[in-house]
Amino acid sequence: MNYRHEPLPLRIAEASEDRARGGFDYRQARQRADRASPCRPGDADCLGDMANAFSTRVHAGRDEWLAGHRQPATVTAATRELLRGTPHEARLDILLSQVEQWRRDFNCALYPASLLPAWDGDQDDRKAERCDPRIERREPWRVFGDPATPILPAYEGDPVQIRLIQGAQEAQHVFTMNGVKWPRVPGLGRSAARPPGQSGPGFVNAQSIGISEHFEFDVIVNPLDAPHVDYLYFGSSVDQLWDGLWGVMRSFSRPETSPAPQPLPSSASAGEARLAPQEFLATLGNPPPPRPETGDKKLAVCSPARPGAAVPYRAFDVSAVRVCDLFGDCGGPAPSGLEYSRRFGIRDERSVIYVQNGAPRHCMADNLARGCGDPARRSNAEVLQSLRHDFAEGRPLEPLVLRAAAGECLEVTLRNHLPLTLEDGPTTGEDGKPAEVPEAGAYHNFLPMITDGFNLNQFRMSSSVGLSAPRVAQHPLWADGSNIGLNGAVIDRDAGPAAWGQGSLLLPCRRQDGENCQTRFWWSATDLERGHAPVEFGGLPLRSFGDPIKHPMHGLGGALVIGPERSEVCPDDRFGAARRRPDGSAWPGGVSAEICAPGGRRYVDHVLMVQDGVNATRGGLPVGNLFGAEEPDDYGLKALNYRTEPLWARRGNDPSVGFPERNEMDYSRVLSSARLQDGGCAAGIDPSLRAPTPCDPETPVLTARAGEVVRLHFVHPGGHTRQQGLAVSGHGWNPFPWSADSRVFDAGRRTGLHQGVFNAFAPMMGISLQLDAGGAARVPMDYLIRSQASFVFDNGLWGLLRVEPPARRQGQEAR
Repeated sequence: MNYRHEPLPLRIAEASEDRARGGFDYRQARQRADRASPCRPGDADCLGDMANAFSTRVHAGRDEWLAGHRQPATVTAATRELLRGTPHEARLDILLSQVEQWRRDFNCALYPASLLPAWDGDQDDRKAERCDPRIERREPWRVFGDPATPILPAYEGDPVQIRLIQGAQEAQHVFTMNGVKWPRVPGLGRSAARPPGQSGPGFVNAQSIGISEHFEFDVIVNPLDAPHVDYLYFGSSVDQLWDGLWGVMRSFSRPETSPAPQPLPSSASAGEARLAPQEFLATLGNPPPPRPETGDKKLAVCSPARPGAAVPYRAFDVSAVRVCDLFGDCGGPAPSGLEYSRRFGIRDERSVIYVQNGAPRHCMADNLARGCGDPARRSNAEVLQSLRHDFAEGRPLEPLVLRAAAGECLEVTLRNHLPLTLEDGPTTGEDGKPAEVPEAGAYHNFLPMITDGFNLNQFRMSSSVGLSAPRVAQHPLWADGSNIGLNGAVIDRDAGPAAWGQGSLLLPCRRQDGENCQTRFWWSATDLERGHAPVEFGGLPLRSFGDPIKHPMHGLGGALVIGPERSEVCPDDRFGAARRRPDGSAWPGGVSAEICAPGGRRYVDHVLMVQDGVNATRGGLPVGNLFGAEEPDDYGLKALNYRTEPLWARRGNDPSVGFPERNEMDYSRVLSSARLQDGGCAAGIDPSLRAPTPCDPETPVLTARAGEVVRLHFVHPGGHTRQQGLAVSGHGWNPFPWSADSRVFDAGRRTGLHQGVFNAFAPMMGISLQLDAGGAARVPMDYLIRSQASFVFDNGLWGLLRVEPPARRQGQEAR
């Protein structure tokens, strides 16, 4: 990003020089932020915890030490011996000193003079410690611990234009940003005039960009009366984060409306971080944004559009939990996990998921502080006991789906049931060095090879969790489910001098019977820039930034679906009938539902969570990468809603079988659900009792009746870089199904376009497609849902839309 990067492996690892072979050896850092105290499970400031990878405060002490001390470059003895007696021998030490000088000059250009003073120009020993005054320093808003990537400064309420440019790189990228949104089509933004009846662009939070492309878009910095907020921008895939494509936009409250900024706590060695924006950042001359009406800043996003008006309010309770804990068999010989395919024995015994606890509470709140009233407080231990009872009775394992209506204030309680230490990570040998990773835990789902010997299997998955949703209005300090930049320091300053948390993440708890294992925050399905106007966002991905790499690989994701104003799941929802307890009450959530909206409108609502980087095992060993997959873009298993059906498995192979051999096989019936007279399957697979019919795929078989309106939401909480085209055979849709002001989902609007493939779908995206079940002819039959990317399709990412005949009206005779 602008000739800089900040690789996550270098944020969480410690390096030691390898004098024998050259270069460095890496391992997960074992110290706390003070660089002296050993990290213990449950500590909030561990340098090696992926939950702290984006934190400025945790890395401040280490960065200050690196900037103020020599880090001489070295070469191996073998290299010196090779150059001995050659003309290059004398140049070697000169070259090494130049490398160190370049590193020093880079730090001097990176940090302001208040952190690294300039030397006076006379004494050589001063040069070793200070900066050449001729070096330009253009980022006075930077502090120790920040990433080297650009820090974008702005004031609250400022309009900010982001200009994306990609040159000659081979790979496509997806730029995304937490806490903000922008119009999908440039030039058709919030204030652009639109002809009556014509569609608007809709809002997005992610933009794909490829070779020789550029894209400009405008965002508004949230006017939330916050002295300081850092917004994460990043390449949305695990690969691009690993490579270092991320940074922050740093916002400040307007100086004319706020008191003098207070220092922020930093690490023990780096002292306090002081930022006075009025000294380095001019205002744009715009009037200051209005202050939020509510006294509690956490609730400011839910302020009513009219003073004193009641607000539609919905409260959710969500747990992050290991699947084995839901069945009470963690640590046993065969712990429960996500079964991606029973037919082919593909599973993840280390899976972590979100689970909704009970039905959401809904009301019209005339007092936001009271919401819908305080429910009976339950400890995490009590909630987990209730969940175990549900799953013992047959509650299905499926992605979290939270449904709400445009304009609602959403209260979310998040609980962390994870242990202090999770299983997915390296162990230490008797010599104190990392032990060899056993074959059963050596996943093939690698990341880019940018650090020698340090990749996916060399760091432990974090036990801290968050719940983050794009586009909806939120206060990024408390409701982003992340630990970005200086945000944690702002929260800790307000909590007291001894406080040290992880931003809006939730740490694991030493005891699960208290209330410190849970947190509460608020989102709003509105547009703050338009006076809290309701917005029908559609399907949005939910993810955890507690571990942006491994959490999505082990299943921690979900969807938030924002439907029409005043819409609800229909009381006679036919999909809910299959999700009932033995006593007849309904389990909460569900990936499919019938939605009833004002005006008698009714439609079928389906959610598909896309997973394209799953860590899974088969026969006790990690599933290998597909033959021909030569880069991380295509590594890992693929799935929809925790289910997979690889084509290589349906042909009786494993992923290592080469294409020349596989191409000799008959694929004409590989997608067939037909059953033969002898009871076998026409596709050559074993029948499965888990599928709707024995020869169906175990991946989702979504249903609708011919002619019904169907909203199909694809969400992608996190995974690899490979962009996909998503298609539903026999169906097309309006690609811009929004009212002129982008607030209402209205597929009947004029666009002049009709699409059958949604292109460039990637992590951190959520899209909503409206279909007429059965296509234009309303034909009852099975329709293929698939990714058009060959490796992704082959590796299991497909399912079916099963369109059934229309329901017969009461009294209608069958023919």
